[in-house]
Amino acid sequence: MFVRKGRKKLLVFSGDEGKLVLEEMANRSHVAFEAIEVGQDYLHGLVKSEPRMLPLALVRP
Repeated sequence: MFVRKGRKKLLVFSGDEGKLVLEEMANRSHVAFEAIEVGQDYLHGLVKSEPRMLPLALVRP
């Protein structure tokens, strides 16, 4: 296990704004988020998609 002492701030959005951005992405990709958690320096999402869809296809623009 590798644990970092600090997190690099990469997100330019947080909270409800972040959830809206993720929901827009889901609508374009034909997937659904079962759960979303967005903070200042993290993003967690449980994605529901077709079994044939590759995870890499979900994160590419």
